Amino acid sequence: MSTQVFGETIKIGVGKTYCKGFDIPSWGVAKYETGTNLEFRLENSTQALLAAATFYSETGRHYSEQKYSFSAGRQGKATPVPESLWQSGKVVKRYDHRGSSWPVSSGAIASYAGRTYPRTGKYWGNLAVGPGGMVAISSWTGKFPSDDGLLFLPLWALPFILPSLIIDANRPQHGFDEIYDVASGQKLASIATKSRGTGSLGSSYWLNSGQFVAEAGSMKHLVICDFGRKPL
Repeated sequence: MSTQVFGETIKIGVGKTYCKGFDIPSWGVAKYETGTNLEFRLENSTQALLAAATFYSETGRHYSEQKYSFSAGRQGKATPVPESLWQSGKVVKRYDHRGSSWPVSSGAIASYAGRTYPRTGKYWGNLAVGPGGMVAISSWTGKFPSDDGLLFLPLWALPFILPSLIIDANRPQHGFDEIYDVASGQKLASIATKSRGTGSLGSSYWLNSGQFVAEAGSMKHLVICDFGRKPL
């Protein structure tokens, strides 16, 4: 089944000094249907963060027709950029922590580097060590996605299944990302995502350039946090 996301919001709680929200008018990718992801690049002269959606089809990997620039001084304004600027940008990969220790969850608490961090949602998400002595604690509340197998159900069973599908389509899901300074234990930022339905809440991750990105399931709403710290 295709993912349907509606009533989608992504909001910044703590950390508005570091984090900015951006809305994407359109990626222009209707002709591609599967394997969506975002790729980031750095613009050479200004070091602004650029992004494009990537899609896969039978002929391989493709970029979205629209590419955007995200400037800290233009909250909410994802600025379209020309193809030439995108092509000249430096690819930014996702940050891969190569340290010897990782956060460990137990019950509703995660432990890392001698400190503990609470879980906000009902279920754990990613526990991601970031650059410059930071850690992101993610959790969520909602219904686990499942393959309902509707294609294999006999027609007589649909009236019995349909009510639960309608309920699931209107059930809210909530995602939470909280970023902490490991040395002090201070919460630097908190981001809350909300959608209705059984589709994806989106994802969050660190970039090699030092930013933390939280994207909603539709990839139409992003929060980008820049704490001014680079990988050690």
